[in-house]
Amino acid sequence: MTEKMTYDTINDAVTMAGSERALLANRYHIVRQLGQGGMGSVWLAEDTQLDNKQFAIKMLPSILVSNKRAYQQLKAEALVAMKLGHSNIVQIRAFEENNGNPFLVMDYIDGQTLDDYLSEKGKLSEGETVKLLKPIAAALDYAHTKGVVHRDVKPGNVMIAKDGTPYVLDFGIAREIQETMTRVTGKLSSGTLLYMSPEQLNGASPTKEQDIYSFAAMVYECLKGEPPFVRGAIEDQIKNRRPEPLSGMGAISLSAMEGLAKNPADRPSTCAAILNGISHDCSRSVKWSYALGVILLITLFAGGGYYGWLKYDKLVKEQAEQAATEAKEEAAKAEQERKDRETQEREAQSAAAAKAKEEAAKAEQARKEKEAEEAAAKAAEQARKDREAQAAAEVKAREEAEKAEQARKEKVAEEAAAKAAEQARKEKEAEEAAAEVKAREEAEKAEQARKEKETKDREAARRKAFLAELSDKGFILDSEKNKIKEGREGRLSLGRGVFVDMVWCPPGWFMMGSPEGEEGRKDGEDRHAVQLTKGFWIGKYEITETQWGEVMLDGSSGRKPIREVSWKDCKEFVNRLNANGGVTRARLPTEAEWEYACRAGQQTPFSFGSRNDGEFLDGTQAACAGKNTYPMRRKTLLGGNNAWGVDAVGSYRAFANNWGINDMHGNVYEWCEDVYAPYPSSADVVVDPISTSGFSSDARVIRGGCWHHPAKTCRSAFRTSKAAGDKDSLTGFRIVCDNLP
Repeated sequence: MTEKMTYDTINDAVTMAGSERALLANRYHIVRQLGQGGMGSVWLAEDTQLDNKQFAIKMLPSILVSNKRAYQQLKAEALVAMKLGHSNIVQIRAFEENNGNPFLVMDYIDGQTLDDYLSEKGKLSEGETVKLLKPIAAALDYAHTKGVVHRDVKPGNVMIAKDGTPYVLDFGIAREIQETMTRVTGKLSSGTLLYMSPEQLNGASPTKEQDIYSFAAMVYECLKGEPPFVRGAIEDQIKNRRPEPLSGMGAISLSAMEGLAKNPADRPSTCAAILNGISHDCSRSVKWSYALGVILLITLFAGGGYYGWLKYDKLVKEQAEQAATEAKEEAAKAEQERKDRETQEREAQSAAAAKAKEEAAKAEQARKEKEAEEAAAKAAEQARKDREAQAAAEVKAREEAEKAEQARKEKVAEEAAAKAAEQARKEKEAEEAAAEVKAREEAEKAEQARKEKETKDREAARRKAFLAELSDKGFILDSEKNKIKEGREGRLSLGRGVFVDMVWCPPGWFMMGSPEGEEGRKDGEDRHAVQLTKGFWIGKYEITETQWGEVMLDGSSGRKPIREVSWKDCKEFVNRLNANGGVTRARLPTEAEWEYACRAGQQTPFSFGSRNDGEFLDGTQAACAGKNTYPMRRKTLLGGNNAWGVDAVGSYRAFANNWGINDMHGNVYEWCEDVYAPYPSSADVVVDPISTSGFSSDARVIRGGCWHHPAKTCRSAFRTSKAAGDKDSLTGFRIVCDNLP
């Protein structure tokens, strides 16, 4: 089942949430985030309705949703931009919503922005600049012929694909978002100030001359390595100062400087004119060219004779070739515009054909409805005739039935005596048969009861033998249900390279509690049989300060177990972990799961296995007040150590239990899920126990002992409690997962 993708906005930053295959607007599968800024965030998505074709999704700032006027203006601008069809304009495909939040669907270009490209290159040659920006100039000029102004031309809105093809991004959208944000928040966005024309700074209505100025500023930056004005009072310089000239460059540098004219009327008429080196003042350009020609001729004659004329002739030819090249480019541009017009005409024809098809379908539907009405009238008339025929047939049938009834009564009178005798015989036979059936049923019930008693006795004997075996061994694994070897290790990611090491505990049976006679045994440790029907993963170590800090975001860091946490704090940790990345199986262990994992197949007070006799603890095997050794009688022989604080997790790896789980004895008490209550009184096996009520619903179980308490409190069976809201330096926790993601 596919879930819908949802997202939250915090300070206009968008955070996606949902399962791995969730959809945005029930259509777009979010793959990853491409970028984030004050004007919204951009995501790579797959369109599940178009064979998973990739698109760029731009999530708009959440503040726009609350302003109806801003929202409508932005939507209108997007619809205008969607009508632009040019090979170097990133096409806006749709304006959609998800749970009331708007977003744009755009073609995805795999590459880098011109801004990033210039950061790597520094500046470009005149040839590189023309080759890269000529398609952009054509795209802007095309939009201007359609009456559309970009309003935010800058290197950041030019995308260069991996094959080198340049594209214009955010046509008419980015500036509309910025201006709308300014109106809504009252704060001026200065992200594109470096490329704004003087009249745009003064709040003039959008014109193509503003785009031509911004395009000229972008050409200037490509040639020089920085925008026209980058230091000091930039707004004042844009309005009142001319940029520093582009020295040592050709005609394009002159036309770029004219594109930066303060008066819009003094700028070239198109963006392409800037890259072609065409001056806005044609007469001035001709005069200048004439003057250059005269100077060149004088120089050639002064240089001497025939050789000078050859150089002049070569120059003339080169200029002719350049003019021919430019003519070809203009022809190609005209051909592209012709193709664009043909495409638009084909689309119009397709729309007309679709409309004609729709009208034909409506006419066909009307014809079918008329035929259905005529058929219904015919059916009603036929039904009337059928009812009349049925009534006549019923009269005739009634007359014949009356005659037949009379004959039947006469025959019944004749057969009555014979039937009475036959009935008496049958009743007698029925009584005899019923008695026989009853006797047979009682015999079958007795046999069934005998078999059930035998089965119950066998089951009771088998159960008794199993309980005797379990009591003797203390631990039996359920090999039929377990598919994973006990002690196998896994990992649970918390994000940013932080993991929780986990150990597999298979399903099985064990004797929970302590046997009578175990030193240090206290009330409430009654030994009883428990079955855990499902295996589970448990933390190899207690949750550390670093792991706590990664989930709770409180800056905690360190290898020691987290302390000063209440049962309620631990539940909040689990809830946040489950909500982060879709992990839904993390939880606190039940008390039965904790002791099962602690014992790891052992019946001794401690689960050290073959590395220790499992019946002695003096502080060298676990962090505890070891001078109070266990058992007490060995104190004078071996002494012991007192732990003066909590140790880093895994400090006693040599004394991990048989499944490789560390620190189940000492270090810190560990919270369990259960309410503290007496163990069940059943003499049979208790299945998957967890207590939800007890002496106090606020008293929660803690297990395992701690660094500050004597060794006897670290026994596998030792249990005590604290209020769910209590927190101190003695108590931490570890987590359990039914499955690992």
